[in-house]
Amino acid sequence: MNKSLRVVLWVIGILLLLLLVGNYVAKLQLKKSLEKIKAEEAFTYEDASVNLLFGKAALSQVSFENEALKLKVGEARLVGFSYFDYVFAETLELGNITLVEPNVMLKSKSKSETADDTIKKQWKSLDKVLNVNAFKIENGYLGILKDSANKQLSLKINNLELKDIVLSNVTLRQSIPFEYKSISANLNSIELLLNAQHDISIKDISIDKNVMNMVDLKILPRYSRGDFQDVIPYEK
Repeated sequence: MNKSLRVVLWVIGILLLLLLVGNYVAKLQLKKSLEKIKAEEAFTYEDASVNLLFGKAALSQVSFENEALKLKVGEARLVGFSYFDYVFAETLELGNITLVEPNVMLKSKSKSETADDTIKKQWKSLDKVLNVNAFKIENGYLGILKDSANKQLSLKINNLELKDIVLSNVTLRQSIPFEYKSISANLNSIELLLNAQHDISIKDISIDKNVMNMVDLKILPRYSRGDFQDVIPYEK
């Protein structure tokens, strides 16, 4: 066998071995981090996988709950990441993050504190600036609780995509704790609590590159005309 060919084969073999070892170590580190979260939070998952060669990672049957939110996800997928950046770079560049069949319920602790306020308390600071090419949701549901008996918002998410997301310690101080370039989505069965007497119902909402279109928007009374006279003692 040609000496040069032997060298090439040796190099390929060593690279494959390093890749296999690196993949194993990365999966162990991922599971170690997840187990640490499980010990500190009400967090569970069924399986975790990592592929360094293609820059992929996935979690299945994820469940998480705290005072701010209750979350269940059929599968969470990450495509396009660098383990080198994760360890050494100040900015972490990610490709696409996809949540399949997420069920999200946001909760408010008190009348003066919103669900958004309680979520921000969980994100006090970040070790790295996080850039994400795209964040996607497939077949999801979002609910926001006003209190234990009433939902402030309820909607189904057929699909949603946020492009060019930036998350940093600077954005965490903003009203929306991240920045993005564009949003596209298809939502339906939207129900919104307007006030104590009325709800808003929207059949469909479509968003294409930040342009929104709504179908069949209705303001629905919570009471019949007769009951309104008891609830509101003046003519409406």
